[in-house]
Amino acid sequence: MILNNEFEIIKNSDYKGAGHYIAVDDVNQDGSPEILIGYQLVNLDGEVIWTLDCWQKREIDPQGQHVDHVAAQWIDGKWYAAIAGSDMLYFINAQGKALWTKELPHPQYCLVGNYQGEKRIFVLNQRKMMNSFRMDGSEAWRGVLPENWPVGKPECRKPERPIHMDDPAALVPGKDGKNDYILYKEGGWPYLIDFNGKIVKRFPHTKSIRAKKPALPFHRINDIGLSYEAEVSDINNDQKPEILIYNREYLWIYKL
Repeated sequence: MILNNEFEIIKNSDYKGAGHYIAVDDVNQDGSPEILIGYQLVNLDGEVIWTLDCWQKREIDPQGQHVDHVAAQWIDGKWYAAIAGSDMLYFINAQGKALWTKELPHPQYCLVGNYQGEKRIFVLNQRKMMNSFRMDGSEAWRGVLPENWPVGKPECRKPERPIHMDDPAALVPGKDGKNDYILYKEGGWPYLIDFNGKIVKRFPHTKSIRAKKPALPFHRINDIGLSYEAEVSDINNDQKPEILIYNREYLWIYKL
């Protein structure tokens, strides 16, 4: 559903692969923004400009093949996007061509950043597996990031269920332009990793980080009352990002 600034419906339509995330950018550099909805690029009137080549004239399973997250990036003046698409990772260009795809356990979130001067795509497949890919599609790293419960893991109604957040990580821009970092928050007390899966910083903690069981009837272990949310923001306007970690009771702020 596309609305204008008066909340009037401009377009209400089905788009192939529409899911949990859209990207808005002037993809084709015509001076007007476009919207990537699922595997289709549309204009502000909701008209389809292109459908991703590997989904043209093909039926889709909306439940199992929708877009969970998009990490778009301009590289050398050209637009590209990594798409975590439920069962596949796609790396696409501005013309709607898939440069490469990877079948993965359940890609739900991806980030694009720098590692030692080269671009990398980091993918989180819930807590089943994590991957780091180079721009040509070759795999640089694969593993599962460890959980981090410095004061003990909280009780959970379904302890057999792996921790999973819909927004499990955030990009932390590096100071030197050669290395960016990832604030990973899906496995307990958040920490920083690089784009090769290496832990580079653990944040100090106090006893107050002990998570209490919230009074919710159907909580999951990744609920903000049992684990933690985290953001990256320059809250004091010093041109340097701060790390904000919080739960239902407290907020912790860290300098990098």
